[in-house]
Amino acid sequence: MQKSTRRCGKFSCRLFSRLIDVSLTPAKDRVKPREKSALKVTLRDAEGKPIKGTAVLTIYDKSLEAITGGSNVGAIHENFWSWKNTYSSSGIENSLPFSPGNLALRYALEMAILGPNHGGMGLLGGMSLGPRRMRGELDSTFGDAAPEAMAMKSPGKSQAAPQGEPPSNSNPILVRKDFADLLKWSGEVKVDAEGNAEIPLEFPDNLTTWKARVWVLGKGTQVGEGTAEIITSKELLVRLQAPRFLVERDESVLSAVVQNDHDSPKTVKISLEIDGSNISAIDTAPQTVEIAARSEARVDWRVKAMKEGEATLRMKADCGDDGDAVERTLPIRVHGMSRQDAWSRVVAPGEDSGKIQIDVPEQRRPDQSLLTVRFSPTIAGAVVDAIPYLADYPHGCTEQTLNRFVPAVIAQKMLGDLKINLAEVKAKRTNLNPQEMGDSAARAKQWKQWQTNPVFDEVEMGKMVAKGIEKLTAMQNSDGGWGWFSGYGESSYPHTTAVVVHGLLVARENGAAIPEGVLNSGINWLASHERGEVAALQLFAERKALRDAGKKLKETKKREKSSPDTIDAFVRLVLGEAKRDSKKC
Repeated sequence: MQKSTRRCGKFSCRLFSRLIDVSLTPAKDRVKPREKSALKVTLRDAEGKPIKGTAVLTIYDKSLEAITGGSNVGAIHENFWSWKNTYSSSGIENSLPFSPGNLALRYALEMAILGPNHGGMGLLGGMSLGPRRMRGELDSTFGDAAPEAMAMKSPGKSQAAPQGEPPSNSNPILVRKDFADLLKWSGEVKVDAEGNAEIPLEFPDNLTTWKARVWVLGKGTQVGEGTAEIITSKELLVRLQAPRFLVERDESVLSAVVQNDHDSPKTVKISLEIDGSNISAIDTAPQTVEIAARSEARVDWRVKAMKEGEATLRMKADCGDDGDAVERTLPIRVHGMSRQDAWSRVVAPGEDSGKIQIDVPEQRRPDQSLLTVRFSPTIAGAVVDAIPYLADYPHGCTEQTLNRFVPAVIAQKMLGDLKINLAEVKAKRTNLNPQEMGDSAARAKQWKQWQTNPVFDEVEMGKMVAKGIEKLTAMQNSDGGWGWFSGYGESSYPHTTAVVVHGLLVARENGAAIPEGVLNSGINWLASHERGEVAALQLFAERKALRDAGKKLKETKKREKSSPDTIDAFVRLVLGEAKRDSKKC
């Protein structure tokens, strides 16, 4: 008879068996700028056996962590093995459901029960002929299989990491100008069968600490990561201190901070070199200073920005047996700003010209100066120019949906009343910029804005109106009013509803086909709202008269309103346009 048990609790796998030991070994812990070196990556499993696979590598300036507040990447094993599984079972001591046996004839061969605690033999009459294994046997059977599967055996050894090149001689002095915040990133670092990989490195001119990080994901979801740091440094170094940019006529101070990390004091000659005429130095004579061991000194020069452009700054420090130099580009920005002036004039009937007085700045840039003149025989042209901006507006609240098509309807009706042939105007609109000469047909194609103006196309206008009406109908609430946006739980607002009803009335007066049901529902909502506001005004007036007469009144839950407001006036205006007077409301 099988023993029936029930166990509940939490268990987790042995984490150490899933962690990969990632070791990063730099060829040198300290290197010079532009020196070549290498980084060795070694992967080992929990038993110390090598792992072959692919790793991800990044090497960056560690000072970035001071700016960002540290890395935002957590430990890799926490994303895979920090969870715990809840185990709850009843029945036999395995994960298979308990079964009392199969329905079969006496002594007939039955279907075998599969599982680690049963033999592969069938059952006779519900009796198990296969002996059950004990839990200890199960662990010993499967316990050694996984480590053997994880071990990778392959002949061959990785080459030794190359040694870094010897540091440069002090003469000539290396000018540092190649600065970077990322030294290397690779998403596919191949690790050989011995669990080793070698990454060649060539350092830029930064004097900083480089942080190397490697992440590994192996078979069976084995994970691991490792870090290492490499320092680029010099015993005598100079730091160039200057603003990010200068503006014409600015005066500034450029500083050289020289640091002596030698064990003895040094006599250092410090100089400033400026390439280009964009910056003028008041005094660029080299200065010689005595700097104690493990100390620093600062030298300043005053400069003036002369004209727009870029200037190359170069500072050098030379003590005979050692030296350093750094170079950077300093932008010089123009002393001025972009300016745009606009004028409008009307040529009155009976006149043939108008005059505009323009003040042209003396210190201007001729290549960036432009005069644009737009002429229209009627003020309606300004209205037409604005239509594409309204039609192409990207958002879609109730008011914006309405104002996509109503102004275009009004403009089209206005131009039609003026007996203007819209198709003819559309064909003749062109680019009138006198600075662009060439074929007239090609210049007309440049005026792409007018190709999308619905005012000039009655068919397109009809489509635009129909689409707008369809969307406003979908945005209309069940009570007949409108809110800012449609959707579940939306409330109708008097101002929004009045705006929509007013716009639909105007569109209908200018020839647009507006569904009567949509418009009447909105009008009825405004009329109902006005009746409620009038009732609140009347209630306040009646109760105030009684209070003034000295009568004591009971509290009421009905809403009172002391005076009408601007929304009440707007609603009355729209109802008046709809031919609804206050008595009919």
